Amino acid sequence: MVKGTWPTCAKNTLIFFNFLFLVAGMAGAVLGILTLVDKPLLNNLANTDSSGTTQGVMTSGAYAIIVGSSIIVLFAIFGCCGACRESKCLLGVYIGLLSLTLIVQIAAGALAAYFRTQADKELEGWLLEQVKTQYDGRGDTKLQFGKALDFAMIEFDCCGISNYSDFKTMAEKWTERVSRIIPIACCKLDKQKFYSINVFIVNELTCTTEPTYNNSNIARILGIVFACCLIRTIRDDKV
Repeated sequence: MVKGTWPTCAKNTLIFFNFLFLVAGMAGAVLGILTLVDKPLLNNLANTDSSGTTQGVMTSGAYAIIVGSSIIVLFAIFGCCGACRESKCLLGVYIGLLSLTLIVQIAAGALAAYFRTQADKELEGWLLEQVKTQYDGRGDTKLQFGKALDFAMIEFDCCGISNYSDFKTMAEKWTERVSRIIPIACCKLDKQKFYSINVFIVNELTCTTEPTYNNSNIARILGIVFACCLIRTIRDDKV
């Protein structure tokens, strides 16, 4: 039996917080199980029918929630029982599990930082390949990637993946690249007209052949934020 104010306070605090983790973990597990069992709930959460690709993501997410919640419950049980019974063995296991989790998190963070540059390059390479084969620079384009790219460049006031020369050097389906330097979506234009009636009304007609920092968005390039938004836009268009 622990004696003293600080040991008692430490014991009660450990029990309290682990009890909260236990309740939260059980609630998460129940939510995950309900998501898998209740198909109407899964469809509503996915906002699609049973054949939609979003449902697969929600199902995977439900499994992840169940596994994560189960681990939290396991940790909380060791913490609560160890504190209540004042068991050195259970508390030792609890400390060991928390230490292992901390080590895994540090290792995962280090690996994420290490591979981030490579992932950025691969993503940029994929986007450039799409520009090469799936971008024609037309306002009435039927290419999903072309629509998404034009929308993103207009929305975020930017031009190109690496820089504005991507279109001139790589866009094989952009037939106007012989006479133009940038596509019209790179120009500064009336966004409201584009959003409402899908019409490109540029501020200066010479922006595609004589682009400057004032009449176009060539000073800005697309980073990872744009890439994520672009991928989301492509997905939404396909649903």
